Amino acid sequence: MTVRTKKIILWLATIAAAIGLFFWWVKNAQKTISNFRGKEFIERLNFPAFKMPDIEEPKEELGNKIGELKELIKNAEEETTTTTE
Repeated sequence: MTVRTKKIILWLATIAAAIGLFFWWVKNAQKTISNFRGKEFIERLNFPAFKMPDIEEPKEELGNKIGELKELIKNAEEETTTTTE
């Protein structure tokens, strides 16, 4: 038996084993995916619950603060125009 024949036999055996393992992997992957339970998985992860703080600032106060900010901006613009002239 020549070296070339031995190499061909080795490669054919390797390819046959690879094809067999590939089909076995695909079969098991399908089985795993079909048994996957998404909600149970997420529940088992046990992520901490996040609670957003309640912002209970009255709308009137927000309106007043917005008015104050606009007034400050206006004053700042007037100051910059008077200092640059």
